[in-house]
Formats: sequence, structure tokens, C-alpha cells
Amino acid sequence: IHWGALVDLDGNETSRSDAATRLGRDIHDNGNFFLKARTPQGEIALLDSRTNAILLNGLEAEEPLFSANRGSYDSFWELGNAVDFITPDLIGTHQTVNYDAICMPMMASMDDQTAQTLHDYAANGGLVIAFAQCGMMTERGWYRHSLPGPALGELFGLKVLEVETADSIVVQFQNQSYAGYLHLETLDLDQDAVPLAHFDDGRPAVVLHSIGRGHGLYFATQADAAYTDLGSLLLKDVLRIVLQKVNIQPKLLLDYTDGDMREIDPHLLIGESRATVLIVNYSDQNIECTLNVDLDHPIKRVESGLEKKTDLPFTQTNNRVSVPLNLARNVAVEAINILW
Repeated sequence: IHWGALVDLDGNETSRSDAATRLGRDIHDNGNFFLKARTPQGEIALLDSRTNAILLNGLEAEEPLFSANRGSYDSFWELGNAVDFITPDLIGTHQTVNYDAICMPMMASMDDQTAQTLHDYAANGGLVIAFAQCGMMTERGWYRHSLPGPALGELFGLKVLEVETADSIVVQFQNQSYAGYLHLETLDLDQDAVPLAHFDDGRPAVVLHSIGRGHGLYFATQADAAYTDLGSLLLKDVLRIVLQKVNIQPKLLLDYTDGDMREIDPHLLIGESRATVLIVNYSDQNIECTLNVDLDHPIKRVESGLEKKTDLPFTQTNNRVSVPLNLARNVAVEAINILW
């Protein structure tokens, strides 16, 4: 308990105290649901490798790796996507086959089997996202003389000719300037690879490549860490366009004006006969929004409230359920129950 949270600095209860009480009662009254409910798998997987972390730590690059992971996570999350972390041994298994995209923040070390499995994942319909110097080392720390390696080169439709470090890297994307970070690569593109953004000297900076039924998206700079360390929106703005292009959309999304920074945070739980969305409104304004949820059940009723329930209007098109909401400002928690 922190001062100013459940109680203020004078010891008086705040609205959070009331919300915690109501939430506690709701959990008690619906204990069976919460014990059995599950959080659905996210749309996006971030690849996290222990071997890669150890090797980068040895190169004194542990902090940039943290920044890359955070920048990637925040970029997807702020666009409304649910994000999970996976390890290389899970790629290609039934546990990861349903991810729409796999992103590899600062993945400098990669074995040949993982590279081939990522290639096959993309060819079967997935989106694979990588950044500068991806796979520059083997799992044993040996440097590769050709980047990004045979399977990854075919996946992303390119070959890295040269890698530079620079204090100032500028990328042009859709008539806007963005900061690149740490590395700048010179790329040789396959004929079917499409440059989406360029460095200020005209060299390709972001490349989209179709392979089989899927795609590879390659950043020739450290756009992942740039979001955290420099505030560069290159990764986020490119993802906004590419995810729409390849038809990747969040299973749970709150649609509202100026919702880019996720001041409203929804969480989805799915049970046997209902789903519950818990919503926190961090904004200091009342928000009119639409809750969109993908559920493969015909919906009978939607209600709001932790204790006192109120029926809500809704529409369902195919598996997409849409519920108009008016969220009061600074609401500690709101519950939306969707019943089938």
C-alpha cells in the first residue's frame, strides 16, 4: 500500500479504496469463474533467447537489449495488440503456431535451426520482424561473415553489405523524419523486396518482403531500442501501416479518439459461458469508446458493473462483438461481462 493510493496523505480513503473493495467482493462472488478463466494468447510474440542475452551481456550490450525489448513491447501494446514472450524452442510448436507475428528485438545470436523455423513460420502465413545485425552470431558466439544468414536472407529478401555505427541516423518514412539508432546497414534487396522507408541518403531503411503466405519485415537500424532511448516512433508508425496491410488486428480493442498511448487499459478473461473485460481508465477525461472483442460464440447479453449490473447494447458481426461505452474519468476499474 502506497500513500496517496488506497488512502491519501491524511489517511483518508480514496476512490481506489472503494474500487478495491468492490473488486474484492466481485472476485469473492465469482470465485469459480476467476479460478477457471484464462487469458487468451496474444497476437504478437516477442522472441527472447537466453543465449542471446548472455552473449550481448559479454559485449556490454545488455542495456540496449532491455531497451529493445521494451521498445518493441510498448510499440505493439500501444497499438492495442496483446504481446507474449516466447523462447526459440517454442517456435514451430503448437504453442506458437497461432501467433500472427513474431518480433525479434536485438536478436544478435541465432542458430541455424531457429532461423529455418522462422523462415517456415513466415512462409506458412506469419509475419517475422527483425532489426539490424539480426543473427550476426551463431549460438556459440562466432561471427557470421554473411548477414543475415541463408534462411533469414531468403525470409527478408535482402543481404547486408555493410554495417556502420553513427551518432545521428535519420530515416524518412511517409514524408516524416525519424531517428534511427546505434547501427545503419547498407542493404542489397531482392527484386521482390519492397523498401518502405529510407535513410536520408536514399538507402533502404525498412523493407517488407512477401514469402509464401507470409511476410518478413526488416529494419536496417535499431528501431526497437530507439523507441525507448530516443522516443523515436519509427517502429510504431511502420507497424501501424504494416499490421493493417497484412490484416493483423487485436482480438481486444478499445476504439476512441486520441487512444494512441493506451490511457485506457483493458484485460480479457474467458470462461466457460462468459467473458469478462476489466478496464482501467487512467485518463482525466470521460471517454466515449467502443469495445471490440473477438469471441467465437453467439452472444446473448452484455452487462456492466462489478456489483450492480446494467445491461448494455451490443452488436455482433461474425465473431466481432462491439459494445459502445462511456467511461468516467480516472475510473479505477470497470467490468464488462459478455455472456453466451
